[in-house]
Amino acid sequence: MTETTARFNPETGKPNPISQREFHLMDRKEKRTFFVSLSGDEKKMFQAAIMVAVEALPLKVRREQQQMLVAKLEKRNSASMGDKVEILLEKVRLKQLMLPEKKPIFFRKLRSREFPWPKWMKEAKSPYLISSL
Repeated sequence: MTETTARFNPETGKPNPISQREFHLMDRKEKRTFFVSLSGDEKKMFQAAIMVAVEALPLKVRREQQQMLVAKLEKRNSASMGDKVEILLEKVRLKQLMLPEKKPIFFRKLRSREFPWPKWMKEAKSPYLISSL
């Protein structure tokens, strides 16, 4: 409990900036407590900044972080249905990250076309994410 209270600024009641890795390794309850004091616009800004930060990471790092999260969730000894669903979803995301990087041959046409990134992928910044400061 002291770990979650230390993440908040007592003057503003808003969360202190955290790194992308710290946010990724949070379980659903920790994320809920992190988001509870943010307004809707702040949540959207933060989530966009997280998406940009994750997209910039190499695949190897994303795989390692996902494996650490799955290991953390499996160590938890809670039998609630929400926890079981959370573990299942994170395992599915890990399996998706473990897929080979090389696209199948029938995706060649799609690979040859360069699609522009959306504007928000280049401009997303949040005061609550350390990497975007």
